[in-house]
Amino acid sequence: MPLFEKDLRQYAAELLLLVLFELASIFSLILQLPQGDPALILSLAFGISLVGGFVFSFRTVATEESSRSMAFLLALPLTAQQIVSHKFLLNLLLTSLNFILVFGSVLLYCVWQTPLNLTLGSTLLTLWLLQLLNNHLFLCCSLLFSSTKAIWLPFPLLIIGINGAANWHTVVQLLPAVTLPTIVYQLLLIMLVLSLFVMTRAMYGSRIARREWS
Repeated sequence: MPLFEKDLRQYAAELLLLVLFELASIFSLILQLPQGDPALILSLAFGISLVGGFVFSFRTVATEESSRSMAFLLALPLTAQQIVSHKFLLNLLLTSLNFILVFGSVLLYCVWQTPLNLTLGSTLLTLWLLQLLNNHLFLCCSLLFSSTKAIWLPFPLLIIGINGAANWHTVVQLLPAVTLPTIVYQLLLIMLVLSLFVMTRAMYGSRIARREWS
């Protein structure tokens, strides 16, 4: 696909710079930690790469809006659904590369420093799915509500997530004592990602047409 190749060339250099900046930020924080706790280091890497995924999902839409090139895309023999599929596929690839390069590099560093006893396959899959869900949530908001408005939308969810994490032990005590396999949570994450994609495909056409041609 020429459009996909064009966007990959456009964002390849930006992705490399972002990855280098993320790694520099993480390792500068590691040097300031009194003890190199692998769990804390990996949590930092996950959080910073999560922000990196948001930056890309926001930028892949914001650049189109700032140059009003969405109108040009709609003038091509492309349907609104094809544009949405392209954006989600592009962000899936960029988010995956960002996660692999950033989190993978820090994980290798932690393994080199301290042998870790981790179930890597299942854990990494869950973390990657969380990155995709975060990225696609911002992408969905940017496509449906415009990037300038969408940047504010996920922050209430972020506040809820922080409060939930801070009071997790209390939340767990209130929940029924049901132990579910990890695969159930992974399937739930996949369903949420696919739901965002399907919803955006269904709603995008009328909204973008009204924005671009008004």
